[in-house]
Amino acid sequence: MENRYWIALFKEGDESAGVERELAREHLLSIAHAKYRQTAATYPNRIVMLCDRATVLARSDRSRPFAAMRRAS
Repeated sequence: MENRYWIALFKEGDESAGVERELAREHLLSIAHAKYRQTAATYPNRIVMLCDRATVLARSDRSRPFAAMRRAS
């Protein structure tokens, strides 16, 4: 089965804005969230995103509790 959750490093800017690189992929949301938090701590001055395929579940520049995230079935 495909790993649906992925962690990305985002690049800000005008024309060059977007996902700079994918850092990890996971099948389980709990593991993906742990890796997201670790990655956000590693890159404190960058935007790190946790995504469920094409949906952004969390961004390191926004405070949103993990419990409020959409849980995939």
